Amino acid sequence: MTFAGREEQFVFLTHERNPGLVGGAFRDMPAVVYTAPVIATLVLIYLFRHLHPGSWVQAMSYGMIIGGAVGNLVDRFRLGSVTDFIQVHFYFIPFDFPWKRYPAFNIADSAICIGVALLIISWHRMERQREKESLNASDSA
Repeated sequence: MTFAGREEQFVFLTHERNPGLVGGAFRDMPAVVYTAPVIATLVLIYLFRHLHPGSWVQAMSYGMIIGGAVGNLVDRFRLGSVTDFIQVHFYFIPFDFPWKRYPAFNIADSAICIGVALLIISWHRMERQREKESLNASDSA
């Protein structure tokens, strides 16, 4: 992939076929590439039953994660790889690091990452709320 003319663009569109997992990991291990996402999706479907019934944030988070995972699975089984098309280049950072030109990704990857972040924040807030409620209950008793 050539980046001529894009040296000082932060985000740009590209076209890459990713036969591996995140950032192309395990590209030479097709058994891992096909089974890991299926197992992860099955675990997410199982965990979906444990959502807090009143939390629309958790429901939305799971929807984003499952939607992204299924979208990538469909591409992987249909095409043998996932199409990544968003590239980020941290050209403005004055020192080199391994992912200064971040691996290409797609909307499904973004949905998974945002969903996981929202889910973690939601769980953290719910835990803090439970702690406050248990403190209030012990104070009033």
